[in-house]
Amino acid sequence: MIGIVQNIQTSFSHFFDLIVVDESHRSIYNVYQDILNYFNTITLGLTATPTDVIDHNTFNLFECEDGVPTFAYSYDEAINHIPPYLCTFQVMKIKTKFQDQGINKRTIALEDQLNLIVEGKEIEEINYEGSDIGKKSN
Repeated sequence: MIGIVQNIQTSFSHFFDLIVVDESHRSIYNVYQDILNYFNTITLGLTATPTDVIDHNTFNLFECEDGVPTFAYSYDEAINHIPPYLCTFQVMKIKTKFQDQGINKRTIALEDQLNLIVEGKEIEEINYEGSDIGKKSN
């Protein structure tokens, strides 16, 4: 969309009844602002993470005073509203097989071991504890 807006010779704003700009709070150097300005319409900005960082200013993007959204509610207000705006969540801690067993000769399938040997890897040297996953590279 931004490429079209920045390079178009004729107007095409009549083609759209609604434009949704997802993740607009992540707009760097006001890129989304060009789209919003091009269509020159009423803008509704929704975000769970407003910010007033210079090149990521959600408040400026939606023409609000810094730090003062038009409307805001806490997490508790959102889940307790009738009807609720948000549903509650439950954190689930799940361990993968690799986190439980690690990666070593005992846990690597025979076919994968053969492929590693063909690649010149020493199977005996592959020994990662579950807590090491993501911390080491080979």
